[in-house]
Amino acid sequence: MAGALAHGDALAHNGVMSQVQYALAVLRQTMSQAEIAEAIGVNQSRISRWEAGDVASGAEAAAKLIALADKKTADASPELASNTGAA
Repeated sequence: MAGALAHGDALAHNGVMSQVQYALAVLRQTMSQAEIAEAIGVNQSRISRWEAGDVASGAEAAAKLIALADKKTADASPELASNTGAA
């Protein structure tokens, strides 16, 4: 089973995947893939892969994406921010 995720790792990965996909859904309402990529310092192709459900790499960039979505949500609506964990 070399290379396979342990059960706990798989659960953590699924949680991150959900957060990334939610963050992308929030951001894509007002930003293009290219704009999101530039904002977090990755290639547009990574954003495309994330939208397709491939978040296997780039944990640091994924964290930046989630933070950006939290900020955009907080800027748009304080009530929504409390639902996403943004301060």
